[in-house]
Amino acid sequence: MDAKTYTAQLADLRALRDDIKKAQAALVKLETERARRISVLAVYEKAKAERIAPAAGLSLADVVAIAPVLAPDRLTATPSETTSPAVPAPETRTPDPAAPQTPAPAAAEPPTTATGAPA
Repeated sequence: MDAKTYTAQLADLRALRDDIKKAQAALVKLETERARRISVLAVYEKAKAERIAPAAGLSLADVVAIAPVLAPDRLTATPSETTSPAVPAPETRTPDPAAPQTPAPAAAEPPTTATGAPA
Protein backbone atom coordinates (compact mmCIF):
# COMPACT_ATOMS: atom_id res chain seq x y z
CA MET A 1 0.00 0.00 0.00
CA ASP A 2 1.35 3.40 -0.89
CA ALA A 3 0.59 6.81 0.62
CA LYS A 4 -1.97 7.69 -2.08
CA THR A 5 -3.98 4.51 -1.50
CA TYR A 6 -3.76 4.99 2.26
CA THR A 7 -5.10 8.54 2.02
CA ALA A 8 -7.94 7.43 -0.28
CA GLN A 9 -8.95 4.66 2.11
CA LEU A 10 -8.95 7.12 5.02
CA ALA A 11 -11.35 9.31 3.05
CA ASP A 12 -13.59 6.28 2.42
CA LEU A 13 -13.47 5.44 6.12
CA ARG A 14 -14.55 8.98 7.02
CA ALA A 15 -17.48 8.71 4.61
CA LEU A 16 -18.46 5.41 6.19
CA ARG A 17 -18.24 7.03 9.64
CA ASP A 18 -20.62 9.75 8.50
CA ASP A 19 -23.06 7.18 7.10
CA ILE A 20 -22.99 5.31 10.41
CA LYS A 21 -23.78 8.51 12.33
CA LYS A 22 -26.76 9.14 10.05
CA ALA A 23 -27.99 5.57 10.48
CA GLN A 24 -27.64 5.81 14.26
CA ALA A 25 -29.65 9.04 14.28
CA ALA A 26 -32.35 7.37 12.19
CA LEU A 27 -32.35 4.39 14.60
CA VAL A 28 -32.84 6.69 17.59
CA LYS A 29 -35.81 8.29 15.84
CA LEU A 30 -37.34 4.90 15.10
CA GLU A 31 -36.84 3.68 18.67
CA THR A 32 -38.44 6.87 19.99
CA GLU A 33 -41.42 6.36 17.70
CA ARG A 34 -41.72 2.73 18.85
CA ALA A 35 -41.75 3.84 22.50
CA ARG A 36 -44.40 6.44 21.72
CA ARG A 37 -46.59 3.84 20.02
CA ILE A 38 -46.17 1.44 22.94
CA SER A 39 -47.30 4.22 25.27
CA VAL A 40 -50.36 4.83 23.09
CA LEU A 41 -51.21 1.11 23.10
CA ALA A 42 -50.78 0.96 26.89
CA VAL A 43 -53.76 3.27 27.33
CA TYR A 44 -56.11 0.55 26.06
CA GLU A 45 -57.66 -1.16 29.08
CA LYS A 46 -57.07 -4.69 27.73
CA ALA A 47 -53.49 -4.02 26.59
CA LYS A 48 -50.98 -6.64 27.71
CA ALA A 49 -47.22 -6.42 27.61
CA GLU A 50 -47.15 -10.09 26.56
CA ARG A 51 -48.85 -9.15 23.29
CA ILE A 52 -47.03 -5.87 22.67
CA ALA A 53 -43.49 -7.14 23.33
CA PRO A 54 -43.23 -9.53 20.35
CA ALA A 55 -44.95 -7.03 18.06
CA ALA A 56 -42.42 -4.37 19.08
CA GLY A 57 -39.45 -6.72 18.94
CA LEU A 58 -38.69 -6.11 22.61
CA SER A 59 -38.56 -8.16 25.75
CA LEU A 60 -41.38 -8.06 28.26
CA ALA A 61 -39.13 -6.14 30.66
CA ASP A 62 -38.35 -3.53 28.00
CA VAL A 63 -42.03 -2.95 27.29
CA VAL A 64 -42.81 -2.65 31.01
CA ALA A 65 -39.93 -0.18 31.37
CA ILE A 66 -41.52 1.98 28.66
CA ALA A 67 -45.08 1.59 29.98
CA PRO A 68 -45.08 0.50 33.65
CA VAL A 69 -48.87 0.26 33.60
CA LEU A 70 -48.43 -2.92 31.51
CA ALA A 71 -46.58 -4.79 34.26
CA PRO A 72 -48.19 -8.21 34.81
CA ASP A 73 -50.45 -8.39 37.86
CA ARG A 74 -48.22 -10.95 39.52
CA LEU A 75 -45.40 -8.40 39.59
CA THR A 76 -47.46 -5.49 40.90
CA ALA A 77 -49.54 -7.31 43.53
CA THR A 78 -48.88 -6.39 47.14
CA PRO A 79 -47.79 -9.22 49.44
CA SER A 80 -51.26 -9.40 51.01
CA GLU A 81 -52.82 -9.90 47.57
CA THR A 82 -50.59 -12.75 46.44
CA THR A 83 -51.98 -16.23 46.51
CA SER A 84 -48.68 -17.96 47.08
CA PRO A 85 -48.38 -19.68 50.46
CA ALA A 86 -46.36 -17.92 53.08
CA VAL A 87 -42.89 -19.24 53.64
CA PRO A 88 -42.87 -21.14 56.94
CA ALA A 89 -40.53 -19.90 59.63
CA PRO A 90 -37.43 -22.05 60.06
CA GLU A 91 -37.64 -24.51 62.89
CA THR A 92 -35.76 -23.57 65.99
CA ARG A 93 -34.02 -26.51 67.52
CA THR A 94 -33.25 -26.76 71.17
CA PRO A 95 -30.15 -28.76 71.98
CA ASP A 96 -30.84 -32.22 73.32
CA PRO A 97 -29.28 -32.42 76.80
CA ALA A 98 -28.60 -36.15 76.31
CA ALA A 99 -26.68 -35.57 73.06
CA PRO A 100 -22.89 -35.52 73.38
CA GLN A 101 -21.49 -32.03 73.29
CA THR A 102 -18.53 -31.27 71.04
CA PRO A 103 -16.00 -28.89 72.54
CA ALA A 104 -15.50 -25.54 70.90
CA PRO A 105 -12.44 -25.46 68.64
CA ALA A 106 -9.36 -24.02 70.31
CA ALA A 107 -7.46 -21.12 68.85
CA ALA A 108 -5.10 -22.29 66.12
CA GLU A 109 -1.99 -20.48 67.35
CA PRO A 110 -1.32 -17.99 70.12
CA PRO A 111 -0.62 -14.46 68.89
CA THR A 112 3.03 -13.59 68.41
CA THR A 113 4.98 -10.39 68.62
CA ALA A 114 7.11 -8.90 65.86
CA THR A 115 10.12 -10.85 67.13
CA GLY A 116 8.26 -14.12 66.80
CA ALA A 117 7.95 -14.76 70.54
CA PRO A 118 4.53 -15.68 71.94
CA ALA A 119 2.66 -12.65 73.25
